[in-house]
Amino acid sequence: MLHPFDDISPADARALVRNFASPLYLICERTLRTRFAELKNALQRMTCNGTVAYSYKTNPLHGLINLLHQDGAWAEVVSGHEYQLAKSLGVPAQQIVFNGPAKSDEDLANAVADGCILNADNKAELKRLAALGATLKRPVPVGIRLVVERSDEAWGRFGFDWHSGEAWRCIEWIYTQPGLRLAGLHCHLGTNIRDLERFRHMGITMAEVVVQLRSKFGTELDWLDIGGGLAGISPRWDESRSEVYAPMCAEQYLQAVLPPLLEVAPNTRIILEPGRTLVDACGGLLMSVIGERGDHNWIVDGGINVSPTVRTYRHPIRLAAGGNLNGRQVTTRLLGSSCMNHDCITDQAQLPPLHKDDLLLMHGLGAYNLSRTVPFIHLRPGCVLWRGAGQMSEWLRLPEQFADSQYLERIPSPLGTL
Repeated sequence: MLHPFDDISPADARALVRNFASPLYLICERTLRTRFAELKNALQRMTCNGTVAYSYKTNPLHGLINLLHQDGAWAEVVSGHEYQLAKSLGVPAQQIVFNGPAKSDEDLANAVADGCILNADNKAELKRLAALGATLKRPVPVGIRLVVERSDEAWGRFGFDWHSGEAWRCIEWIYTQPGLRLAGLHCHLGTNIRDLERFRHMGITMAEVVVQLRSKFGTELDWLDIGGGLAGISPRWDESRSEVYAPMCAEQYLQAVLPPLLEVAPNTRIILEPGRTLVDACGGLLMSVIGERGDHNWIVDGGINVSPTVRTYRHPIRLAAGGNLNGRQVTTRLLGSSCMNHDCITDQAQLPPLHKDDLLLMHGLGAYNLSRTVPFIHLRPGCVLWRGAGQMSEWLRLPEQFADSQYLERIPSPLGTL
């Protein structure tokens, strides 16, 4: 598989570091927008009432998010902060899906007042919404998150379990509350899932719930939210595979989950919430080789504080600029720049013999890295939008500076002076 940054020549890599910084995150605009179009078009081929809502938490860069909104994405948020971000970027409230287990009273009040799509995670949240609806003297439309799997892989800490009867008891309770109206169902299986049978089972189970709701209560839902969870391109370290995966086929994924839902609810809005599968492949990190430990052990200016997913995933790495681009590949260990003994990006990279000041490019980092970088020992790197060879690259996020790191800090008065 050709990765999104194959058009970065050694001269391009040197220019990026010279004009911007190292380490340097890159977002490939072409890869991002192409993947979004694949998901959106596959959904539209199956239903005229489908919506793709981007999962903000996966990569919250404002410029990246804005590109997706330009192409028609809605917003999927899981906190008051993300909700405010969506509104600040001009997303209409009716195009914001608000999920998550820890919504404050203020979050709920704002969401209800604005009229966004709201999915409840737990009974306490539903009780607060019921009280809010009673105060407003109108029912609050709400969806509930379902747990539909029984396996060890199931994410049981979120939502209401269907097979134990918890979810149905919750549904019956909702119909006793004047301040609530059941408007949707939400299901999100987990993360980095490649087994389409799990999605197929999810679709079948959600369809069963729709049928039972219609049979007992005459309910026609406003939305069916099938969540996200589709895998990215990098294999995990606990897999035997070392080669990068191709992006999972959007058509096959939707063919697995949607047919039973469309059969029982052809006019209900279908919401897809991609995160990792949408942005994973478009993210890369340029790093400089800054030191040698001998025996093909090299120190780079990246590290686990910059790219935390390297602890879980075998992200592809190549030599982007250096003196031995076509040299014989050897097993190479890349050590991060922190003072932590476990700060090892990989000990199995296949690379030509390296030299100080060579540049390396690691990709498959678009998901859950920029959102989780921390100013540990070194400040957070910046990120640039890569538009292709010969095109102007632009900052998406400036590198963190010392003044940024100090802005929120406070030094208390000396003891005894208060």
